[in-house]
Amino acid sequence: MGADEARDPGNPSPMTPILTWAVPVEPASQSIAFAPNMTPGTFIDPPLAIEAVFEPILFPSSPSESSVRRPAHSKKRGEDHIPRPPNAFILFRSSFIKSQHVSTDVETNHSTLSKIIGLTWQNMPHDERQIWHAKAKKALEEHRKKWPQYAFRPSHGKTKGAAEKRKVREVEPKDMKRCAKIAELLVEGSRP
Repeated sequence: MGADEARDPGNPSPMTPILTWAVPVEPASQSIAFAPNMTPGTFIDPPLAIEAVFEPILFPSSPSESSVRRPAHSKKRGEDHIPRPPNAFILFRSSFIKSQHVSTDVETNHSTLSKIIGLTWQNMPHDERQIWHAKAKKALEEHRKKWPQYAFRPSHGKTKGAAEKRKVREVEPKDMKRCAKIAELLVEGSRP
């Protein structure tokens, strides 16, 4: 059809599909919502409703997840310290460790265990990870209610007398293959 030709709406061309509705569609309510973050992922999948958070299929949360939070042993924090809200991976990792998906018979080294958890996260189906992202969104909302004045302000300067960062053993290439195999088995649903 050329630019100068006019299409008759009552007589579509043979190549134009005719769409008819079988069920009457009610007009949507008039509301405007703004996306807080515009990223490529924003346009791929619709956001999960927080109320519709389902239990993860591959790695369900441990029953004691709502228990009282233990203080971290890494740094001594003041009484007024506000913790950062957990992201999706942190929630997944803590649940993974609490529920002991990889037993201490299989792995005792936390560096290697972290590598296994990271590979498992990367290999998980997208919809399974979305469940954890929805949990993180809910945790962020709870965090904002509890500490509305919170703003992340990292301090990068080294203070005098600060302890040196300890050296941690890197995961060796032979361990990488083992970690990848364990992560693959976990995603497939088998226990290593």
